Amino acid sequence: MKRRLIGVTAAVLGTVLLSGVGLEKVAAADPVPTTVMLPLFGAPLQFTITSGPGGALADVSVDPATGVTATQLRPHKVVFEVANTTDPTAPGKVSVRSKHGGQSVSTRAGSLADVSGAGSWSGDVFGTGTATTVNFTIGDDGSGGPDITGVTSDDATADIGTTQHSTETNDEGGTEASARAKVTFTNAAGDTSRSLTISAKVETEADGTTHAKVSVSLGRLKGLAVDAAAAAGPHTWSGVLCDNTAATITYDVATDGSVSNVVATPAADRVRAEGGKIEVRFSDKERVRIRVREDNGQITINVDERIRCDSPDPTTNASTTSTVADDENENENEAPEAGGHHGGHNDDDQTSTSAPVAGG
Repeated sequence: MKRRLIGVTAAVLGTVLLSGVGLEKVAAADPVPTTVMLPLFGAPLQFTITSGPGGALADVSVDPATGVTATQLRPHKVVFEVANTTDPTAPGKVSVRSKHGGQSVSTRAGSLADVSGAGSWSGDVFGTGTATTVNFTIGDDGSGGPDITGVTSDDATADIGTTQHSTETNDEGGTEASARAKVTFTNAAGDTSRSLTISAKVETEADGTTHAKVSVSLGRLKGLAVDAAAAAGPHTWSGVLCDNTAATITYDVATDGSVSNVVATPAADRVRAEGGKIEVRFSDKERVRIRVREDNGQITINVDERIRCDSPDPTTNASTTSTVADDENENENEAPEAGGHHGGHNDDDQTSTSAPVAGG
């Protein structure tokens, strides 16, 4: 039977690390949907995203759905065309992506005014079952370039960075003006962080034609170094297999970063531990790597999941049309904090995450 790891929550994409003695395994749970509201053509457009196996998109609902057509429905990418009542020949475009342990929603239209207005993001950042909300406003910086203002979060501990602006000239004689704001969250233990990046971009071609884009991206989990004495002790990685069987990897961490007593449940095809590295293969296409790194008396634990398996196409409440080939010629990661690609796997069947946690 072919198995795969599935996400415990929509935002965390299935990786949970627990520390200390006597902690129970994490059982399957209903995902906490992510909701993203972005302005398009002067009105709010809200997307509710539910994740499925391996972080794949299970359902992407739109409110309002009138005038919205799904042109692509793929496990890790959904594309919508949005009618423009002012100019029917220039519809907008929305892309929803899940890749490399991150998730993003982006809107595209002809002008900055088309994508300006109030926006928001709400999701379960660390898989605690509680949603965190971020609000913001997209507008003009006074010179025709984009601006991001009014960034707030209901998480009082969130670090809200200053909006950064830049303007560049391309080789074709056009310009690109952009704005970027980042909200960084840190978990209660202080050993894991995750960032939400809001970006706006306006490209002006040499003939004066403009293209505007706004994106909201939740990056993957990142580890924070903690004191080695605090990190030392028993740890547990916990996930869920496709048949809803709970899966765990338990191991001990020493103050020098070495690991021992590695046990995978259910029995894995292969378990290998050396120094501060652990590799568990539950099957040929399901692999979990854990890396413990010690540096100057501090330890960081990272998890990398390599999951290759088929997922069904997501559902949506929007009308659908015959899906078309991906016509985007972009060399960009829609989840900017997700990190690099880890060789050889297609984005549509891989989830790669990093979730360091200290011991207790």
